[in-house]
Amino acid sequence: MYELLILRHAKATWEASTSVDFERPLSERGRKEALKMGRHLERSGWWPDTILCSSAVRTVQTLDRITQGAGRSQAGVLFDPKIYGAELDYLLTLPGRHAHQGTQRLMILGHNPGLEDLLVHLVDAVPKKTKLLPTATLARLRLARIDPLEPACATLLDRVRGRELED
Repeated sequence: MYELLILRHAKATWEASTSVDFERPLSERGRKEALKMGRHLERSGWWPDTILCSSAVRTVQTLDRITQGAGRSQAGVLFDPKIYGAELDYLLTLPGRHAHQGTQRLMILGHNPGLEDLLVHLVDAVPKKTKLLPTATLARLRLARIDPLEPACATLLDRVRGRELED
């Protein structure tokens, strides 16, 4: 069995000096929530073998904070600029292309709407109250295989929001 962790970047801000979405940095709230998410990943024993991360500023900063919170290095991180703005078809190819021998848990750190589309595609019965993946939210899925990723092939094990985690 495999686990796929889908993590949306933490809360970003529009700074006066930034007019390009790709370059938006984390807000203070985002920095705190990403740090808490890193601690949670470590305490829960969910740290991934491989992390596929968008190269947008806010996802790179989210990665920096979760690794800091977990007390981990960035070994096993692959940056992919195509994750920014990626559609479902592209996201479905990532685990199969980047999982190495021995990978049991893989994380995709990126953006909506692509990540929500991925979650809905993979999980048959996703509760649809509001946004499925608000900022700094992690969905943890169990899969029998990671290549190919077919519709409804995963079980949602957990969904955790960074803002709901304790310090």
